[in-house]
Amino acid sequence: MKISNSFKLIGISVVASLFLAACSTNSVVDSSKLSVSNSGMIAPVQDLTFDWGDINIQGGKVDRTFKLKNTGEEDLIIKSATTSCMCTNAEITLKDGTKSPNFTMGMGMGGDVQWGGIVKANEEFEVKVVFDPLAHGPDAVGPIQRVVSITTSSKSNGNYAKPANHGDGMVTEINLLGNVLSDKDYQAKKKKK
Repeated sequence: MKISNSFKLIGISVVASLFLAACSTNSVVDSSKLSVSNSGMIAPVQDLTFDWGDINIQGGKVDRTFKLKNTGEEDLIIKSATTSCMCTNAEITLKDGTKSPNFTMGMGMGGDVQWGGIVKANEEFEVKVVFDPLAHGPDAVGPIQRVVSITTSSKSNGNYAKPANHGDGMVTEINLLGNVLSDKDYQAKKKKK
């Protein structure tokens, strides 16, 4: 009996240690850091507008990864992100591999998630955006325009960090375009090329 209880105690200790180690990272902050402002400066490493062109509605999800950087001297706090439609989601990956929650549409639609990722001075981070062309049903074809809005502690930076309408922080927008086609129209257009 004593051996069995000892193994249980060791097992519980190992699991608890692994859990604590997984939760302790320098890249995620407590909620008190979410009120930090005027810290760090967000800047794109590449263009923040992307056009997928023609998208086959039956072709599965499409994605694009964008790189951004903290060009400031202080830490940049990534407070949250939202997308303009539930058919689109975004996930942020920090330099150390820490991933954000899966951000989606805000305004009480499940996308009002706060995070608190820390980007050190001169570090880059990635934002992977995924669009599901079939999310609105099989007849939802035509031009699309989606926006991912990232709220940070950034200092003002022209078009790349504007004051948030919803409160504390600065917003950086990623713009995505495309033209969703039926499978038939997509295949016909593809044959013409």
